[in-house]
Amino acid sequence: MSDCTSDAVKREQLLGVTMWCTGGSLAHWMTSYKFLNAVPGFDGISIDMHQPMAHSGTPYTQKNQLGSVKIETRPKNMLTSRRSPLLKTVEFGVAVRVQDVISVITINNMQHYRFHPEGCGCMHWQLTLLQAYARNGWIRNEDFRGIYDAISTLSASKPSLTFPPVAGEFYQRQH
Repeated sequence: MSDCTSDAVKREQLLGVTMWCTGGSLAHWMTSYKFLNAVPGFDGISIDMHQPMAHSGTPYTQKNQLGSVKIETRPKNMLTSRRSPLLKTVEFGVAVRVQDVISVITINNMQHYRFHPEGCGCMHWQLTLLQAYARNGWIRNEDFRGIYDAISTLSASKPSLTFPPVAGEFYQRQH
């Protein structure tokens, strides 16, 4: 997991979560989170489960399937992509800090994720994260369902978007 946030940012309270994807032919799904209070130069953070070309857990002779979580601050006016065909925001019903979001990822072992062999799985990972928020009472189940249904509707008009999402798998790291 690559956490590029400072200790001060980890204490920042968040307004809610926005599910979005890149606008290219192969959609990549992310979540972004707006800060409740002003932080000079930044609007919030983003969380990205991506599949790097190389990963420390994969021999260099094999194609990497292991994901890496990247958490980073987002500059002003760049919290999401303007080209995203879907921007669905849900406000948190309770006080949630950046550190709380990071804790949900680590407590649920979500930082250890193997992408599907077809190279898919980022949407599944992000939806699983949102389900964890619903279980914690941070968002309502209806709000999660609204995001899920919005993606389903988008997929009907965007053939390159696989829905229901292709699922990778969470794994236990070997020490």
